[in-house]
Order: sequence, then structure tokens, then C-alpha cells
Amino acid sequence: MTEQLTIDEQTLLMIMREGPRMLAIGRWEKTILSLYERGLVNQQTTPGGGTDYGLTYTGRELIDGYEDNEMREVIEAHNQNVTKIRDVGPHVVGGNLFFKMSDGSSISCECIKDPYASQIVEMWRRHAR
Repeated sequence: MTEQLTIDEQTLLMIMREGPRMLAIGRWEKTILSLYERGLVNQQTTPGGGTDYGLTYTGRELIDGYEDNEMREVIEAHNQNVTKIRDVGPHVVGGNLFFKMSDGSSISCECIKDPYASQIVEMWRRHAR
């Protein structure tokens, strides 16, 4: 017998299947706690003293039984956006400073060359964490 899942439950389990643990906050709080009570996700204390949730073996088996291509496309689009956002910021291209913007556009700054361009990129990465 396959357990019925809501759209939000399917979404959370599919996201967690791809790896990330999640916090029970905002829109997802009620759904995550429901999945936890049913043994589909487990609880873990974070180094900061908070609690996050990850997929259990039972949860993985259940979501693997759901093959919803439309939902998978949504998850993949989300993951692509996250990757694009991570790439935003300064880079060094051809020895010149180059900025990749969040809308996909870019700005080349040919007046700032290495080694200064590399130093700017390094400072950005240190402070962006």
C-alpha cells in the first residue's frame, strides 16, 4: 500500500532526496513535522543548536515510488537557479575583472587587471560566505 502524500510533502521529500537537510520553518514547518511524526524524515541537531530534518530510508523508498515528472522538473529548475545564484559575483577572465549578474548578464571591467582582479575575487568569496 502506497501512502498518499500532499504536493508539499512530495516536494519536500524530492528536495531531500537530492541531498539537502531542511529546517522546519515558515511554509514547510507543518509539513516537515508531519513527515517526522510519520517516520519519513529524521531530526538532527545542528552545530548551532538548531534542528534540521533529513530523509529516512522509509521516506526515500516512499518518494522513489512517486515518479511525477512535472514535480521533478520543478525541483531541477530550482536546483539550476541555486547554481546560477552561486555563480553571481566577480571572476577573472583573461586577466580582467568580470562580474556575473543575477539576471544572467555580465559586466567586463578591463580597467582592473591581475593581480588586483584576483584579489577582489578572493575578498568577495571570503565575505560572501
